[in-house]
Amino acid sequence: ILNKNNKQKVWEVILSGGEDYELLFSFTSNDFRSYKKGENITNIGFFSAGKGIRILDSQGNEFKVKNFGFNHF
Repeated sequence: ILNKNNKQKVWEVILSGGEDYELLFSFTSNDFRSYKKGENITNIGFFSAGKGIRILDSQGNEFKVKNFGFNHF
């Protein structure tokens, strides 16, 4: 059960754990709208000007993650 006390840990595992595979790619806004018709594609974010990575929750609040990526060794 996801609650306030374990939300940080759960999202860190989701965002930086290993062994889960999904194909991620980028589209221009126009290409995404035309390609999505009839396809099973989910929009998970966007690119914007600036440096680094910002992760926002469903309310638009920034979510700070301590670890990015996964190392098998």
